[in-house]
Amino acid sequence: MANVPFSQLTTNNATIRQIILDIHNELRRNVTPTARNMLKMEWSSEAEETARRYARMCKVGHSTQNERKTSAFSCGENLFLAPFKAAWEDVIRSFYSEVVDFRYGVGAVSPSLEIGHYTQLVWATTGKIGCAIAECQDKNFRYNYVCHYCPGGNYKNSIAYPYKSGPSCGDCPSACEKSMCTNPCPHQDKFGDCNIYYQGQKCDEKLESDCPSSCLCTNNEIK
Repeated sequence: MANVPFSQLTTNNATIRQIILDIHNELRRNVTPTARNMLKMEWSSEAEETARRYARMCKVGHSTQNERKTSAFSCGENLFLAPFKAAWEDVIRSFYSEVVDFRYGVGAVSPSLEIGHYTQLVWATTGKIGCAIAECQDKNFRYNYVCHYCPGGNYKNSIAYPYKSGPSCGDCPSACEKSMCTNPCPHQDKFGDCNIYYQGQKCDEKLESDCPSSCLCTNNEIK
């Protein structure tokens, strides 16, 4: 990739955006065991912009939660830093390669192993992605690849279950495309205990503001 122009790696290029989407969706639809609630990913220009903003900072290590927020979601993040240009396909497959250290229902097969890049990539309820690349001054980390995933996954108490196992599209039989669901909830609850306060009733203004996913996505949307 050394002789590939930087312009052929930037996500300003629609072809590159489509490649990133296609590879993610290919990997997501082919998980083992199969997933009953795996969302088909779509591109988010907002997530692309937050990823680009952080990539250009050329930092080693993850961004803060505030640095990867869109208007609707708090997002997750995968990073790849290298002294060389890499094809986006290789970057994404490097995230996925952690699958060898993951066992569904268990999580990491050993506590010392890293699986978070893989689990975020296949987190079922993450339906939006935006990625970017930046060229940095540090020769050891010359190229900084950043992907933001919205809404983010990798919740500690469910890391062993990044998706619900079962027949493909089992949770979305009427909204299924190539083994993936196409009915995402466009909202995200602000708090983790919304299920305590929302019990199927009509939400008042405050509850809807705090728990928009619970209040507004009531037609079997994936969330």
